[in-house]
Amino acid sequence: MRTLGLSVVLFLCLTAFAQQQPRTSETIEVSVVNVDVVVTDRDGNRVTGLTADDFEILESKKRQSITNFTEYRGDAAVDPEARGDRPAGIAPGRRAPRTVVLFIESQRMVGFNAKRIFDAMRAMVRDTIGPNDRITVVSWFSNGMQHKLLERQPFTNDVARVDALLARMEDEAVHGPRDLDEITADLEAEDAELMRAANVGGTVGSPTVHTNEAMLRERYLTRKKAAALETLMHSIAGFEGRKVLLMAVERFGAFASNGLFGDGVIPIERRQEFSNRTLHDSLISTANATGVSIYPIYPPGLRSSLTSAATGGDPAGPDRDLAVGARDYNVLFNQTRAHAAIAEDTGGLTAWGAGNIAEMLPRMADDLETYYSLGYRAPGTTQGIARKLEVRTKNRGYKVRNRSQFVEKSETEAIKDRVIANLYQSFPGSIPFDLETGQPRSTGRNRWELPVTVRIPISALTALPDGNGTAGQFSVYAAAGSVLGVTSEVQRRSQPFTIPAADADKAKSSHFTYEVVLQIDEKANRVSVGVVDETGRESGFKQIAIPSRGVKAVSF
Repeated sequence: MRTLGLSVVLFLCLTAFAQQQPRTSETIEVSVVNVDVVVTDRDGNRVTGLTADDFEILESKKRQSITNFTEYRGDAAVDPEARGDRPAGIAPGRRAPRTVVLFIESQRMVGFNAKRIFDAMRAMVRDTIGPNDRITVVSWFSNGMQHKLLERQPFTNDVARVDALLARMEDEAVHGPRDLDEITADLEAEDAELMRAANVGGTVGSPTVHTNEAMLRERYLTRKKAAALETLMHSIAGFEGRKVLLMAVERFGAFASNGLFGDGVIPIERRQEFSNRTLHDSLISTANATGVSIYPIYPPGLRSSLTSAATGGDPAGPDRDLAVGARDYNVLFNQTRAHAAIAEDTGGLTAWGAGNIAEMLPRMADDLETYYSLGYRAPGTTQGIARKLEVRTKNRGYKVRNRSQFVEKSETEAIKDRVIANLYQSFPGSIPFDLETGQPRSTGRNRWELPVTVRIPISALTALPDGNGTAGQFSVYAAAGSVLGVTSEVQRRSQPFTIPAADADKAKSSHFTYEVVLQIDEKANRVSVGVVDETGRESGFKQIAIPSRGVKAVSF
């Protein structure tokens, strides 16, 4: 993640204001942890009609009292009075918006397999996305050491638009990418190259120099892919409601490049070198911290053995076919074991192969329709520390799926999440302010300075009595970005202020002007700003496009 340079100049429209630090007092806030859970019976059928008394929540193995409980079915919460249950803290009402991210790695597929998968994806979108929901589609392309994350569809609730896009992506999966000048990936050719490298001068279980090079290349691309996935999740952390990530990837296994060994098994002494465990743990931690459930799918399924059988077998004979088949199963197991762990720890589901994926996607849609939301008061102050969560029902015959960890965020971190989310979805908030950018100034190769001006009405801020006047404090947060996955760090600057009693009436019609200079690169095309009243605990957010050279942008 690139660092956003930021310098600040504050101009007070009331020049007589004294710059004194207002008095503050320490407060201890108790946060409520919300956990969304899906409950099924032994046959995988949804279990509905449970109450708070049917659940138990354990945080780090310590039982917690459930303070909030809601059952959702479809677009609304279940009214406990209508079904005859006692209230038990259940709050009926409409559900929060749902956020769906489709992360699809470019890969070649046989036509009928592509059709089954993309038909199921389109059905899932139609069954899931309503007027208050949002969905985005991004593609991941790689070729050699090159990689690219491409936003195919910004956040929208236009189901027809997403449906048409997925139809085009299905065609690309069968015939290769079209109308994408920057994409040159041909993963089928890459697979062939990797297999040739593995079979030159090597023996079963013994990697060659070429295999090591291929492993290093795959490790590099897997790290980049993991970083892109984490940035995507951070970008939606500030969204309310259910958040899910459908992760259709080809190479994200427990170990890198195990298929390059003759039998698909990496020698024990080299497993740590090839392991992707750190990447997976980081991905799971980010998902739990941002409230995202991951649904990993592995479209390829079994490959070479099926191809060999379909073409009459390998000329080398049945022993060769058996070896290839064993390798294929080990490659499949390497991918699916990692996907299963990611899904289990984030409350999602996983599947491999066209048939299984087509059966799983309707269950993913059901997860967004029928679920329970439980809440409890987090004990102590352990911000930034991951705590293990376990939710279970008193009926041990039921299966509960939920995220496995909770990371309490500070209010500052929560606001930063909202500022990042505001780059892609507007969150106006309760504090109105004006936002304006000047003309970018070049500071070197692909780097610019962008002046941003924020005007905050003083009447929108809370000021408390302080000596001979009133005092308060506000903070300005700023971030720059472009498509999902290209985001700067969020910078924060706080400013205390004091209004003398003699200037109280004048202040009601005046404003603070806050000037920010952002350091941006050639990819940034928008700015998000958040203003937080640190005294009244209110906030407001605005986004604005970064103007082309010589153009000034103003947002009111």
